[in-house]
Amino acid sequence: MTRTRRPSPQEGFTLVELMLAVAIVGGAFLAMLLLRSEAVDRAYEYTRDRRVQLLAQQQLDKVVYRIEEENSGTFDGPPKMEWTVEVNELASGVQVLLEATILVKFVDEAGNEQEYSLTTRYFPDEEEEL
Repeated sequence: MTRTRRPSPQEGFTLVELMLAVAIVGGAFLAMLLLRSEAVDRAYEYTRDRRVQLLAQQQLDKVVYRIEEENSGTFDGPPKMEWTVEVNELASGVQVLLEATILVKFVDEAGNEQEYSLTTRYFPDEEEEL
């Protein structure tokens, strides 16, 4: 005959041990959820900043190459972005050197006003008006 072993009252987990394990796993889950939320926010800000940079570069190129004559305007889409371009003469004489700076202003999701500026220097065409 084989004997069957009866479980002793000391085997298994107590309710306190189970509650502690659930609390640890829950805390780890909440920490991971917070990190994910922060990562999504940073990714959104990075995408927005790259969009601002790209739009500013494109608009500055349009002004420098005389594709567009306007020196101010707005970009479409959220957030609403206002831009202005300022062109200054750095050197004159035989060869003229111009500096063009674009300033983009917008309000971020937190309600803070943000600014981005981009500057380039270029030699204008000889027939171009200053």
